[in-house]
Amino acid sequence: MNDMFAKRLIMLRRKRKISQEMLAEALGVTRGCVTNWERCEREPRRALINKLASYFEVSVDYLLGMEKEKDEKLMLEGLLEQKILDISMFDVKSKMAICSYYQYLKEQVKQSRYN
Repeated sequence: MNDMFAKRLIMLRRKRKISQEMLAEALGVTRGCVTNWERCEREPRRALINKLASYFEVSVDYLLGMEKEKDEKLMLEGLLEQKILDISMFDVKSKMAICSYYQYLKEQVKQSRYN
């Protein structure tokens, strides 16, 4: 399983404001399973991936990191919820451009730390 799955799982769970325990209960697994998924230590079975996608109302492709646009939208929503960024005056296309640029800047900072 890729690291993107773990990141998206954490982001979706936090967005819903649910604990690992609550998610585990909803899926019929242990909290340890959820912890292992979020740490990239184990992979959920295909049936559980489908159940996770259904629970969070996202596609399996999105959950596995194959769909980008929804990720940018969720990241933007997260920034807005945390009141880090006020972009209410912009149209949707501009908001997505801001989000993409923000992602680009994050990558630049990340790369500069390793150089």
